[in-house]
Amino acid sequence: MADGFGVGVMGWSPMGGGLLTGKYRKGDTGRVLHADQGRDVLVIDELIAIVDELGANAGQVAIAWVSAKGVLPVIGPRTRAQFDDNLAATTITLGTSISAAWRP
Repeated sequence: MADGFGVGVMGWSPMGGGLLTGKYRKGDTGRVLHADQGRDVLVIDELIAIVDELGANAGQVAIAWVSAKGVLPVIGPRTRAQFDDNLAATTITLGTSISAAWRP
């Protein structure tokens, strides 16, 4: 719809409240409620495979994917280190098959 009207889209929380960083796989707890853990596991497995291929981290790939979809990601780092890490996503180029097919 945004394309049809020629307006931009801003995407809130491109890392799914930390879900797409993979931190919950390590037993961390946080604010994210997991409605579909089975689907979450499949998405994170695919994300980790892409991370390994690109040599980046999961949060960076998630932000890069949102950007590749033409969405301006709204990030929410709490520290300078997180901010710098988020900015590193701008250096990632996803292949067309990844940016088109991967659907978190």
